[in-house]
Amino acid sequence: MVRAFYKNYKVNEIQRRVLKKILNSSAGKIAQYFLEWKNLPDVGEHFLRQRLSVFEKGLDKFYRAKLKFTFEAFKVFIYEGDNRKKHSMRKLVMTTMSDSNRMFSKWRQLTT
Repeated sequence: MVRAFYKNYKVNEIQRRVLKKILNSSAGKIAQYFLEWKNLPDVGEHFLRQRLSVFEKGLDKFYRAKLKFTFEAFKVFIYEGDNRKKHSMRKLVMTTMSDSNRMFSKWRQLTT
């Protein structure tokens, strides 16, 4: 079993070396440069990105001007709801605890 893994390792190593030698030749470098050139973004894509940037700035401006103040009023309700959730979870944990765990928890709260 170990021989099979070693043989596979050697085959992969030879393939990697051959590929490295091929890519270091002039034809391999041309192929690499062609792949890099092929992956360059289009010129029109730059124009679309600029338009998206302007649109994003407009959305951010709208959020900061209008929506931010409307959500401020709901923050109190959100915090109050979160506190109720936390309190109810603590209460649930305390009621389902054994007596020894409950006493340990009270002792820990008093000592810290």
